[in-house]
Amino acid sequence: MREKQLELSPRSYCLVALMAAAFWPVAAEADGFREFLDSVDLNDYALSLNLYTSQSHYIGIDNFAIIYPVPNSFTHPSITNSTLVLRDGYLGLRKITAGGWSYGVTGKIQTLGYGSESSVALAGMKRRDWTVQAGAMFGKRLGPASIDLFATTDLTNEHGGYEYDLKFSYVFATEKLQFVPQLAVLYQSDDLVNHYYGVENSEARPGRPAYAPGAAVTPGLGLDVSWKFHPVWYVYAGINVDFLADEIQNSPIVDKETAWRADIGFAYTLKSFVATDSDVLSDYPSEFEIGVGAFFANTTSHVHLNTAVLGLSPDLEDVQGLDDREVLIPIDLVWTFGRYHRLDLSYFELNRNATTDLSVPLSVRGVTFAAGESVSSSFDSRVIRFGYGFSFLRDAQKDLSMFGGVHVTDVELNVSGVNDSVRAGTTAVLPVLGARLRANFTEKVSVGANFEIFALDFDKYSGELIDFSVYGQYRISGHTAIVGGYHFYRQDLTSGDEGLNGNFRIDYSGPYVSFRVRL
Repeated sequence: MREKQLELSPRSYCLVALMAAAFWPVAAEADGFREFLDSVDLNDYALSLNLYTSQSHYIGIDNFAIIYPVPNSFTHPSITNSTLVLRDGYLGLRKITAGGWSYGVTGKIQTLGYGSESSVALAGMKRRDWTVQAGAMFGKRLGPASIDLFATTDLTNEHGGYEYDLKFSYVFATEKLQFVPQLAVLYQSDDLVNHYYGVENSEARPGRPAYAPGAAVTPGLGLDVSWKFHPVWYVYAGINVDFLADEIQNSPIVDKETAWRADIGFAYTLKSFVATDSDVLSDYPSEFEIGVGAFFANTTSHVHLNTAVLGLSPDLEDVQGLDDREVLIPIDLVWTFGRYHRLDLSYFELNRNATTDLSVPLSVRGVTFAAGESVSSSFDSRVIRFGYGFSFLRDAQKDLSMFGGVHVTDVELNVSGVNDSVRAGTTAVLPVLGARLRANFTEKVSVGANFEIFALDFDKYSGELIDFSVYGQYRISGHTAIVGGYHFYRQDLTSGDEGLNGNFRIDYSGPYVSFRVRL
């Protein structure tokens, strides 16, 4: 598999230029940009609890299903003037002109991919992961009909390709019922198709020849239905069928000619968020906030060293007796200045120690600890993250920001027996991208979510990070607040550093609370 690099292809530069051009007329004037952002009102949307399911393209892979909350609108976005757009998995911001043209920026999570452990038929295949794609969207309205183009490229360089998604839709609507049939044509570049549907020479097996399909064009049909059966409740259902291109159908790891996906949700439309014209945060003063918390983490950690004699697998919790439940003390420093800008610094560490009598021999970097030997182990991890956030949407009601920065992970493993000891460790400095959303029900009560990722090959390291949390906040006073929520953190990193030549994976998940002071 080709290595991922921290650079964009020429086509990707074109898409980034389109994203910049899409908002240049709005962003050119500060007042126009602020007016554009303020036009987004969360009270125009319903809170929908959705069940999404999709049919796998791949041999032996089960269908995918997930339940998730999402803001939604009874009226289809192809005929509304809303600035915030959520449609067919795309999230975007747009501007609509008097002539019915629209333009903006958009993004989606690319959910293609698989692991070779998921299917016997895929044994020997290298993992293909999800990624985040972003780009521009353009459209034209023709009464109840619309034509929309979503052009996105790979941000993490998982596949290094791009997509053009062209949609033709027509809205049949009454006060309580809405039908939206849709025709779609999806073009996927050769890099994307080769990555997710190709078979490399090293992956070929009897019955699974090497395969490099190239670019593909997939047509599809869709239907969205919304029924408002109560003044504040409605139900939504959407189904799409893709007629897979020959390049995809003919892949030796695909056993489908068509693939479907469906989304069903119940939505509640009560206008429960604070009004956007509230004078809260009207002056956007510079603020400095300190947060100290307790993260009640369920932990799982693996270390696999590239030595002649491999060891330390499976979990360290099982092999070396380390506790699988710990309390972490995260510390956050946040400086918000102006309306749109933020600097973040966060830190947490986990130090675990255990002494156990081995039930079986343990080999670490060629050093063997005998069965029955008393072995002392410690696994220490420290994480520092620093970065800059820009708020695309920020007013008294909401704060939606993108984040970019540096993520530093320092890990150290020590194993000591009666006569021998082994140490392995590394410090990885890697870039990270993320997004944050906070919505205020009142001046005191708010909810939010944070999401950060990296997935790349960089210098001596390759791997991925997923850092996700949801929370509720209650502001005790103008200077203090209490926060509670759920946090999931996973880092899976392969290191070529001589200090730790191998792979480590750390999973932390569980509830957390934090006390925050604003200065």
